[in-house]
Amino acid sequence: MAFKELSVEYLRELSTIVMLIAVAFSVGKNFYERLSYFLLCFGLWDIFYYIWLKVILDWPPSLFTWDILFLIPVVWVSPVLAPVICAVTMILIALCIFHKNQKASHISYGVSNWFLLISGALIILITFLWDYSFLIIQGGFLPRFMTLHTDIEFHDVISAHVPLTFKWLLFAFGEILILLSLLRFCFRKTMSS
Repeated sequence: MAFKELSVEYLRELSTIVMLIAVAFSVGKNFYERLSYFLLCFGLWDIFYYIWLKVILDWPPSLFTWDILFLIPVVWVSPVLAPVICAVTMILIALCIFHKNQKASHISYGVSNWFLLISGALIILITFLWDYSFLIIQGGFLPRFMTLHTDIEFHDVISAHVPLTFKWLLFAFGEILILLSLLRFCFRKTMSS
């Protein structure tokens, strides 16, 4: 990918996140509603991204096909199934928060649930960043991290790299932590107004 196209891709990714945040802030009335709309829109966008790729390009050939998910701050990669699982989980979290928000005047996700959610999300993020972060460290590119987007040697290395394995057990552990936080939140009693 040429530098100009890469810069456009960075901007496209940032624009997508800004758009999702803008929708959430435009529609939501409080933090939890905004979070719900953001997660719902992000999850639906991600699932339909893959649906339309399949319809239009007949890609991916399977849910275990590797994909580049994001480029910021480094390349995120995984089999397609992993972001689809994350998208479904985001939608479930959003729907649970919407449901709780309708039944109660005030909701709180709870400190321990936030800890589980954030821990799980960070673990999943590690699985996405693992391969290319390892390339950066092993290849001695870490001191040049801030200029990697223009580093020709780095681009040669990453363009030739195809990951062989995904950290499914680590991913599953992160997903379990997130689902545990969701279950604890969904089945906790709320105070109605």
